Amino acid sequence: MRLNVWLLLLCLLAGTYPFQSGFAQDSFLPFSSYYADAAEELEIRTGAFADVHLSQKPLSRADLHKLILRDSTSRIAHREQWQRHSLEFWANSEQFSSKRTVLGHFYKQPADCLVIDKDGLVVRLNPVINFSFGKELDADLVLHNGKGIDLRGSLGKRLSFHTFLTDNQTIYPKYLSDKLRADTAVPYEGRYTSYLSSTLGDKSVIDYFSGGGYVRVQALPQMSISFGHGRQFLGDGLRSLMLSDYSNARLFLQFRTKVWKLQYQNLFTELIEQFDGPNDQLLKRKYMATHHLSIHARPWLNIGLFESVVFSRENGFDLNYLNPLILYRFIEHQLGSPDNVLVGLNAKALLLRHFALYGQLVFDEFSFFKLKDEPDWWANKFGIQLGIRGDDLLLEGLHLQLEWNRLRPYTYTHDDPKINYTHYNQPLAHPLGANLRELMLKSNYHIGPKLSLQARAALMWQGLDADSSNYGANIFLSNSSRESEYGVEMLQGTESLTRYADLAISYQFKHNCFVDFNATLRSQEYLGVRAETVIIGAGIRVNSIRRRIIL
Repeated sequence: MRLNVWLLLLCLLAGTYPFQSGFAQDSFLPFSSYYADAAEELEIRTGAFADVHLSQKPLSRADLHKLILRDSTSRIAHREQWQRHSLEFWANSEQFSSKRTVLGHFYKQPADCLVIDKDGLVVRLNPVINFSFGKELDADLVLHNGKGIDLRGSLGKRLSFHTFLTDNQTIYPKYLSDKLRADTAVPYEGRYTSYLSSTLGDKSVIDYFSGGGYVRVQALPQMSISFGHGRQFLGDGLRSLMLSDYSNARLFLQFRTKVWKLQYQNLFTELIEQFDGPNDQLLKRKYMATHHLSIHARPWLNIGLFESVVFSRENGFDLNYLNPLILYRFIEHQLGSPDNVLVGLNAKALLLRHFALYGQLVFDEFSFFKLKDEPDWWANKFGIQLGIRGDDLLLEGLHLQLEWNRLRPYTYTHDDPKINYTHYNQPLAHPLGANLRELMLKSNYHIGPKLSLQARAALMWQGLDADSSNYGANIFLSNSSRESEYGVEMLQGTESLTRYADLAISYQFKHNCFVDFNATLRSQEYLGVRAETVIIGAGIRVNSIRRRIIL
């Protein structure tokens, strides 16, 4: 029997252990959603860490509920609205019934199109719509048409589930269209097909599915087990140098154990090796095992410890890496196998009920003595992130976040390209790979309970390869093809500078239903040539996030 079948049985059998649980529908919140951002704000405004660890994402709905109930005295904008919508997931459905229904059966509750509550089974079904259009100035139409369903629910007190699927047709701006064809994968997604649309004047359209689903069991009062397809994110920043949600959804088994001031996450994942050519073939697998320990060291200070290993075996997952406690470097040494191990740490400090300082440090390979005596040695592969977030600055409802990232050349690479830190031809951490510096700014401003402004800006410097040389930005290449042993400097190769900015105005006319107006500016200077992109657009979203692809 395949390993993933055993893991699914383990997850389901864990639900037979009896104990009392407070919440039934403890599913995860979507990345970049309205509520996920609100959780960060709630934590900062209370000035001390609760029994919640936001560095391990996605965040569960139960954890958001804890933050809301804890924030009984905060002046946070729209708290009552967040509390109402959060409680709808847990409280008696009659307590939050709609004043008007649709055809007598739909939207009996404001947050859900259809609710079934029978004999301990609760199912919530919602449509997903994400339609936007725009014009790339001096170029072609930009379009996105996504539609699908989102279904979540629970069975009894301790088993919850969530699944969603959308069918998407997209016309990307040229710089993204070029990238996805080079990667053979859609950013934040994966496999795609393309066709010429006669309706749109024979324009090339990218067609792909976006989906995921999992089962989550509260196996013990202190431990939850999740199994399915999805993404994870480690850290508190706009980017993660440890594990991000940029690459395609992957098969995972996740354990989260919360005891005292600690939350320990074990993540076992099946990945896709990098591949050439079309993706309509059976793709080879590789695997990843990850530990992350989050500690509330002080009421105002959180520290996280991280380790991860990517490996490939002909016979599937190596059971040695299922050990939930031991250090992976020790296992790798005992097996006599040079797998790709990363270690790191993250930290976050809450200050003055308005600010959060955060950062990450990740090491791929590293020698303290080499760094001291020969800092330009190629195998000093590491990354640094520093950031600050401020809430209710200058104006109530104004939130700012500034972040700096730096990654040495060849970080995330390996001499065997099969086990580079990648999945489905996409990086598992920073979307640009390595050999880069980056400065990012995020701003949100809530104008009343329904209208908001969001802005993003970034400066991205990267040393790119030229003339088939490997200068360390492309993490899909074997690091045995590196240019030199010493003299490896930041941004070596051909330096590229990318400027990115976008502004969006969103109006929420109904729960989780938005009208957006947006503008995006991007330019890239490379080899003395500057390419510029300006896009003006609008759209409508129902139960869907607005994703920014900042590359």
